[in-house]
Amino acid sequence: MTPRDLIAGLPVTAVVGSPEMDPLTEEHALQDARLNEVLFDAVNMRAGLLFDLRGAMQLRMAYTGLIVLSGVEAFSWRAERRSTKRFSWGVDSSRPSNNDGVVNLRLVFYGGAELTAVAWGAAFFAGDVPGLPDRVPDFAWSDAEVAAGMASMDSPFEPTQATFIEPLT
Repeated sequence: MTPRDLIAGLPVTAVVGSPEMDPLTEEHALQDARLNEVLFDAVNMRAGLLFDLRGAMQLRMAYTGLIVLSGVEAFSWRAERRSTKRFSWGVDSSRPSNNDGVVNLRLVFYGGAELTAVAWGAAFFAGDVPGLPDRVPDFAWSDAEVAAGMASMDSPFEPTQATFIEPLT
C-alpha cells in the first residue's frame, strides 16, 4: 500500500491503533512535522497531505503521517517567494476546527506559508515507510540522496495508527 492508494480510497485491512494526538481534532498536533508532498484529486474531490514526522513534537511513534481529505470544498496554499531550490516546510501551528460535520484545517508553516482546507470527511494515518533512515535528509544533498531520505506518495507505507472523521449523512 502507498499513500496514493489511501488517498484513492483503498481500505486499510491491517489493525491499527490510535496516534498519541489527533491532528484532525487537536491543536498543534502536527507542530514541527514537515510537509513533504500534497496531492489534489479534483475529479474525486480528495486531497492528501504527506508529512515527515521525524521532527514532530507530538507525534513520535511513527516517521510518516498522511492526512486524507474527502469531499474537499476548498483547498489553498500560499507561500512567500523562496530563493532556494528546496525548503523544509515545518509546521509552526496546526488548527483543526470541525463544525456540523465539516472539517476545517489550517496549517501555518515556518518560512511564511499557509495551507487551508475544508472537507466533508478526513482521516489521519501514521506509520512507517520501510527503509526510511532515522535522520531527515539535508536539503543541500543531491536530488537522489534527498529523495532516498524522504517518503513520497508512491513509497510503500504501513499504517500503524489512524483516526477518522466521517461525513454526516
